[in-house]
Amino acid sequence: MADYVINGEKSFPIAVSIGQYLRVKCAAASTDQGVPLVTLAGVADVTIGTTTRDAFVGTGPLGQTINGSVSVRLASAQGTMIGKLDGGDIAIMGPVYSAASGKVSGTNATNSILLGYSLTTATEDGDLIEYLPV
Repeated sequence: MADYVINGEKSFPIAVSIGQYLRVKCAAASTDQGVPLVTLAGVADVTIGTTTRDAFVGTGPLGQTINGSVSVRLASAQGTMIGKLDGGDIAIMGPVYSAASGKVSGTNATNSILLGYSLTTATEDGDLIEYLPV
């Protein structure tokens, strides 16, 4: 069954724990219902959006894996995005590029993708930045 999103956020199932404000992509695997699992995006991966909260996978009382879900602010949503910096510096209106492990960077690394332009400054690994997507 097809579904649509109005508010710019959609919930996706996960197979591994994922932190907040990280870029994600659809994994090759999906649930029994055909819904794609999401996983962290790498440097060269096109993303579907950014996580809005931490999400965890756990172990049930009988040792079974309990997969969670994560809310994703879709890349097609209106407005700005928040990203987690992968080291280095980003100045206001500096370019924001994709980085490893779902993070963003001010450095144009090999195969990185221009995501937008920063509206805030950041100087340390893990800092959060607000950026205007392109």
